[in-house]
This record gives sequence, C-alpha cells and structure tokens, in this order.
Amino acid sequence: MGPNVSRVALSIRISSLVLPMATLLAIWSEPALCRSTPPADSAQPAAAAIVERVVSELIVIEVYAVDSKGRPVTNLRKEDLVLQVDGLVHPVHSFELRHHAQREDIHPPRAAGDAALHPRRFVLFFDDAFSRQETMTVARRDAARFLQGDMTSQDQISLISYGRGPQILRDFTTDRGDLLAALEQSLHDPKRRSEYAIEMREHAEQILELLPGRRPPGGDSVVSREVVNLVRTFATEDVARMSRMLGTLRTLSDALSAWPGYKALIYLGDGIPENPALDYIEPFAGSDSGSDLAAVVEKYNLSAEIRSLSLAASAHGVTLHTVQASGLLAGSGSELRASSRRSNSLETLAMNSGGSASKSNDLVSALHEVESRSLSYYALGFVPDGEPDGAPHSIRLRARRSDVRLGWRREFVRLRPREAHQRAILAAHLLPGFQPPLDLSAAPGPTAGSQRAVDLVVYLPADQLLFLPDGQGLSAQIEIGFVALGNDQRETARLARTLRIRRPASTARPLFDGLNIVAHIALPAD
Repeated sequence: MGPNVSRVALSIRISSLVLPMATLLAIWSEPALCRSTPPADSAQPAAAAIVERVVSELIVIEVYAVDSKGRPVTNLRKEDLVLQVDGLVHPVHSFELRHHAQREDIHPPRAAGDAALHPRRFVLFFDDAFSRQETMTVARRDAARFLQGDMTSQDQISLISYGRGPQILRDFTTDRGDLLAALEQSLHDPKRRSEYAIEMREHAEQILELLPGRRPPGGDSVVSREVVNLVRTFATEDVARMSRMLGTLRTLSDALSAWPGYKALIYLGDGIPENPALDYIEPFAGSDSGSDLAAVVEKYNLSAEIRSLSLAASAHGVTLHTVQASGLLAGSGSELRASSRRSNSLETLAMNSGGSASKSNDLVSALHEVESRSLSYYALGFVPDGEPDGAPHSIRLRARRSDVRLGWRREFVRLRPREAHQRAILAAHLLPGFQPPLDLSAAPGPTAGSQRAVDLVVYLPADQLLFLPDGQGLSAQIEIGFVALGNDQRETARLARTLRIRRPASTARPLFDGLNIVAHIALPAD
C-alpha cells in the first residue's frame, strides 16, 4: 500500500460577494508521533510552501499466501516470514490478516466490520483510444456481468474510459445499479469510438505503396528516405498519444494515494506496445526493408513512461492488474507478434506492482481472478531506512514454511515531500471528482480595520484516518494546513495545526463517523 502517510489534496474555490478567494487545502493523516505543533500565523504573505514533516513512515504492502492447492493460508505469523529490503534482512513491524469474503474456503470467517473498515477499491479503466471498438464493447458487457457477480457489498468501484481523453463514467460507489447504468450509457457514447485500428491499416498501406515493387515480406527492397520519414512521422504521433494515456494512468495512481486500504487499477484494452514504431515495420521483418527501418525506430519507445507508471503505483500502494481484452488471437504472424508486444508491456506493469496479467477470451473469468486475489491477504508493514529519495527499492519475501507460496509487490518508492505534495495537487485538479469526500465551508465574520475574521470548517470522514499501534492503544495524527490566495493569486494567509486522536486497541470501529476541524483565521478585508 505504500507509506502510511495518507494524503488528501483538493483545490477549492469559494466565491461570494463578501469573500472572493481561492483556498488550497492539504490534509496529512499520520501515525501519532512526538513532535511539536507549529505556531499559528494567520498572515504571512511571503512564507514558504507547506512542508510535510514526517519523523517515521510505515511501508505497507499486500502479501498473498496460498498453499499447494491454491487455497488461502490464514494462520501465518510475522515470524513465519523473512523480509529483505534492497537485499538486506529487515524487521517486520506489523502483520495483519484482512478478509473481504464470506466463502466456505476462507477460514476463519471475516471479523465483523473488517470489510467496512478496509473496503477494497477497484478502478476499471477502459482503453478506448488504442483498442478496437468491438473489443471494448465486449469488455463493457463482460464488466457488467462481472459487477453482478459475487463481489462483497462493501467493495467500491469506479469506472473510467479513455478515448479522446480521460472521462470518469462513475466515481467510487457501492451501488451496482449506478455502475451498470453508467456502463450501458457509455456503450452509446460517440466519444469512445476510436479510429486507431483503421489509421494503423491506412498507415501500413501508405508505407507499402512507397516500397519498390510493393514486394511482400521477405523481399529485398531497399527502403527510401521517404519511407523512413513516413515511419518516423507515424511513430512520433503514436508515441505522443500513448504517452498521454500512460500519463493519465499515472495521475490516477497519484489520485488513489489518498484512499486507504486495498486499491486496484484494472486496465482493459488491447494493450500498449513499448515501441509503437515496430508495428509499422512488422510486415517487413526479416527483409532488407525491415533491417533498414529497425535501425531508425529504436528511439520511438515508451519504456520511460511505462516505468514511470510502475513507480507511481509503487509509491502509492496501487496494484495494477491488466486484462488484454483482445484475448488470444488467430491471425498472421505479424498480427500475433504485435499482440505479443502489447501483452509484454501489460505483464511488466502487473508484475512490478504485485498484480495479475490476463490474456484470455473470457473477460469475466479474468476479472473474477483479479477480484479473488484480494479476498484474503496480509497487510505487512515495515519502517524504511533513511529519508524519502523518490527511488525504487526492492522487496523480497520468503516463507519459512514449505507449504506456503507467497505473492507481493516487488518494490516500493517513497516520494520526496515536495514531489508528493505537487502530484497530489495535480491529481486533484485533473480528476476533481476522484478525490475522497472532504467538505470545506467558510463563514465570513466581522471586519476589523484591514482584516476580516473567517471561520473555516473541514469535514474529514473517519475512514480517512489511519490508526496504528503506539504502545497505549491505537492513535492517529492529523496535520491540516490552509493557504489562502487573493484574486491576484498572491498568498494572503496560511495556517497549520496538528492534532492527535487515540482510541483503545480493542475498539473494532471508530468512535465517530467523521471530524469537523474548525480554524478561526484572519484574512485581508479586500
């Protein structure tokens, strides 16, 4: 799941006749630590940016344990595992079994309220931009069948499509009726229709037209400069378009960082090749033409973007599952190789984040496999060494019991505070409906001289609080900061407060539904 600092960031504009301003809100929910509360200062126009002060972090990852028959193992202790971080044995700080199912093959039965405290969240991401329309129609219908299956009532689902850009079909909800209605409506949305497959065929024909004698694969034609330039043009366009979609997936991972518990981002589509240019030279593979073209298209690859997405998922505890919706194909050798290249990229993303990769003609079964994987898992926590550096660190696990097979994410990333803050704000701007439910209200008071008193109230749902053992029970620490900007976008006020909440470890549920955090500040009267 990534570091235990639960981040929520919104950009909210409050407009009225008496209080025009832009307010930026950042909330940090952290384990209770001994540290001082920063002094209040309600007006520091030239102050530096809010700084996240983290004394300790807890990296939490999902660990899947099954026996030789594939059945969940539910009696593991942390002493049964050997954890290695960057090749060195590392102590396990916490180890908790989580159940999300009431099935006969899961023992012992789920503790009351466990799913409610840690609901699973799934994002179904439909790649309409680079997949065949008929494939994505089937994907939506199979997703509808899947949603009517045996998922738990606490599971929260979101639907997102990517055609000409990202479109949130439905934000997180447990209402299956709403989800099914959103899927049905999207089937008739003209914005989901992509001409990518048609464009690919047309581009291939243009290239073929320029080859001497239009020789078939295996010929010995020489590639002209015009052909090389054409391939470069098409590859450049594809790389730019596919980079934007991979960037959207990365932003989705950033947005999911604010949600606690298990988070899965499920890609459904034909896949993304690491080097889109290879599709254009595939028909000439093995010929002189293919050799000449291969030498000029090496730089047209998406490896950096794919790696960036993988690192974002590792930083935020997001599990990437991939379902190649085109399934197993029967066609020419070049078509099969092109499909395999798309599949390889999807498998890389899934493997690095601890997810599953499926290439099946039965999408319902593929989605069921994704869901079943997280019905029962362990949340393993450990304290990392050093300061956040934004770099990937390897994770290895070994079970001391010979009858146990393990699955886990292979790396983690700790973003530097400034980068984490910037990415959280960017995600809030690009996907405003995808953030956890926070309500901010402002009540302007009387004016005194050049200043006006204002009461700011933030409502924070209880499930956004992260409670961890501290030796005296369970505790959570919250730091909240406000920055007010005037109409000229200059900072007019800032305020930061820290508070700690403690509850007994024996309490299964929070003692409240949410918190109203109130701050009384002074803003310029104008």
